[in-house]
Amino acid sequence: GELLTDRSWYYKVPLTKDIPIDFRIQLRRNSYNPIGTLGARAVAEPPTCLSISVAFALREAIVSSRENTGYPRNKWFRVDGPFTLAANVLSADVKLEEFLFY
Repeated sequence: GELLTDRSWYYKVPLTKDIPIDFRIQLRRNSYNPIGTLGARAVAEPPTCLSISVAFALREAIVSSRENTGYPRNKWFRVDGPFTLAANVLSADVKLEEFLFY
């Protein structure tokens, strides 16, 4: 728990060998953390777990777009992160003939 590095240049990412051999924790039931955000004990886990839903939603939107252009729904395509606008447009693989202006 002690801060050993004060700059990002010297920061060393914790690895598996940094975990203590004897690592026992206890979760307190119905406790309040006075220094936590709004008294919460955990505010990072739900957003971290749910953040993957954004990537899944973008992929599903791309699948829907590809399906509208005639690709089968189950045809695999690769999208490397990050999901930038350019990556999404290229993954949709819209044919030039389908760009219509009304």
